[in-house]
Amino acid sequence: GGRDLAGRTILSCEAAAYNGAAYNVTWDRVLTTLNSIYAAGVNQAVLHGYPYAEAPGAAWPGFAAFSPYNGAQGYSEAWGPRQPSWKHVPKIADYLRRTQWALQQGVNRTDLVYFRQKGWAATGIGAQWATNDGIPLGWSHSFVSSAAFVDPSVTLRDGRLAPEGPAYKAMVVEGDAFRGRRTTLTVEAAKKIADLAKRGFPVVFLGDWSRPTADGQGTAAEDAAVAEAVRTAFAQPNVRNAAVAADIPTALAALGVEPQVAHERSTVVHQHRRTADADLFMLANGRHAENRPLALVEQEVTLTATRGGDLVPFVLDAWTGEVRRLAVYRQEGRSFAVRVRLTPGSSTVIALAPTRWADKRSAKSVHVVDTDAADARLEGRSVVVRASAPGAYAVALSDGTTRTARFSTVPDVVALPSWTLVVEDWRPGRTPTTTDTVRSVHRLEALVPWSEVQGLEDASGIGRYTTTVTLPRTWDRTIGAYLDLGSVLGTYAVKVNNHRVDAASPTDTRLDVGHLLRAGVNHVEVEVATTLFNRMRTAQPEVFGAANRVRTGLVGPVRLLPYGEATVTA
Repeated sequence: GGRDLAGRTILSCEAAAYNGAAYNVTWDRVLTTLNSIYAAGVNQAVLHGYPYAEAPGAAWPGFAAFSPYNGAQGYSEAWGPRQPSWKHVPKIADYLRRTQWALQQGVNRTDLVYFRQKGWAATGIGAQWATNDGIPLGWSHSFVSSAAFVDPSVTLRDGRLAPEGPAYKAMVVEGDAFRGRRTTLTVEAAKKIADLAKRGFPVVFLGDWSRPTADGQGTAAEDAAVAEAVRTAFAQPNVRNAAVAADIPTALAALGVEPQVAHERSTVVHQHRRTADADLFMLANGRHAENRPLALVEQEVTLTATRGGDLVPFVLDAWTGEVRRLAVYRQEGRSFAVRVRLTPGSSTVIALAPTRWADKRSAKSVHVVDTDAADARLEGRSVVVRASAPGAYAVALSDGTTRTARFSTVPDVVALPSWTLVVEDWRPGRTPTTTDTVRSVHRLEALVPWSEVQGLEDASGIGRYTTTVTLPRTWDRTIGAYLDLGSVLGTYAVKVNNHRVDAASPTDTRLDVGHLLRAGVNHVEVEVATTLFNRMRTAQPEVFGAANRVRTGLVGPVRLLPYGEATVTA
């Protein structure tokens, strides 16, 4: 809130410092944390912490400032070449760079502002209704304290508070979260709320405000001034009183306040940036409360642009850098209902922008407004429909016509249970910064964690899994497949027929490899980099030895999930 009201761009955060997790942090955990804080407004994450390689008394694999810590494992993470996953980090860094670039464009836009009597941030005390119910339905909010709120630069225009910045649609005023929800305000804040209310700005007071007082040790005169300002506000038609937090949505609806993003209850969280020519929505399947479990989300999300015009939705793929038009969506005025698929911890960026925003040569074409097929994509003026099973699928187009995509056959799912695993086991070398590797080869008839493979019980490092799969002669350009890796305990990189698959995210182990497969024999390689934790149990037993081994490696099950594709034209 302070950043946005001041007209600044960057909100930076030290990230991924997990207590008790030294040498045991996976990048899917880091990305889940980062995508969650990005949705909260952060747009510059600084990872804790890349240490010096050497220091007096340092043991293998090198100096770590926070491990051991008071004799225990300490804080994560000593990033750098000592970590087996370091060779995969450039792709992850590219993803973070692209995501943060998008989140630093334009200005942050937020639905609601909560008045907070004290401006403390790192308290874990959230807004009652917004945390439990608002965010899971698409609402966004931030906080403002009296010092920033009463600044003359915080103005109202066209029904929006701070219109050049967050453009808040309404304010929620709670009791003091730090002092038993006491209904207190500074005199200056109370008067400004009353003034905004008189000028039509929607305000919702939460709780019993029949006897408000001045913040802190206010005098009787200050108490009276606050009470008078609150009475003035309550007298306005655009002010509501919610007795309990559950009444807030009713109050907002009565005031005509709607969120910019809306969806069925889920763990989708977002940040919205408005630029000179587009609305950017970063959507993540993330945690706004650390104890909330995450699962795959496949649902429709409605995004509303802040401007009119001839707009279309684009997807910005932060893993590959690709920008492409969405093929399946419904539009009603400025609102676009789009399909999203978000695995736990993953994210996507969707832009609502003019047709030629990403490609000056492109022209608006028909799109799919509804289909019972699995997915579709645009190729020029045609629509390529994708289905995972044989049949006839209806495709309703934006020009009012309906086409039928027919699939006579789609191959069955192919299991890939057997692999050859070549492991580079990392071990202490001659000096604290020297690592020796021991190579071993293992034939796996079923995928299991390294801790269950003889000779790899305490291994950490890099493993290369290879296998082949033979596809039928009928496999042609109309057939493709996803490579579903199942569970991967570490970072990974994939090659199919010696071609690298770029969109390999630690948070999503289903990869589209249809364009790389062919009839006949296909070669698949999955490189997995583990954490260093299991080897640390033997390298520094006095610190790590009492901890249980962790599961690492490619666990699967690994499958090819075929699909068929058919082209329909308007």
